[in-house]
Amino acid sequence: MGAARNAIEADLRYSSGGFVLRADLAKLPSHTVSAGVTFIPQNVRLEPGMNSGWVLLRWKGDGKGSLYEVQSCTGDPTVEANWTYRGSFSGGRAELKGFTPGALMWGRVRKIGTGGEVGGWSDPAQIRVV
Repeated sequence: MGAARNAIEADLRYSSGGFVLRADLAKLPSHTVSAGVTFIPQNVRLEPGMNSGWVLLRWKGDGKGSLYEVQSCTGDPTVEANWTYRGSFSGGRAELKGFTPGALMWGRVRKIGTGGEVGGWSDPAQIRVV
């Protein structure tokens, strides 16, 4: 994660449709994988979102109101550096925005433990963005 954190400056901006979104570096994960978090999210799937360029990532969590880290990838999903942190979510769903319609994208999820440790990644899901 150090390389990814270094690649993202405090003034990281993503513009789309006239909106400018700022990323708070304090919210970027600094988790360590732990043998203590054994749950891996299941039934991970991507669905078209409410608008063009949006997708909905869904998964089956552990039912404990846990927090999950979500990443997306629009390149080769076998290359770890191609994955982008999209946020931490609960409730088994994450709405992701800003993708190019027609692009192939991947999503994956992992559980965040109460002490900030994380479990393994789910199998990735794939969708062609509409």
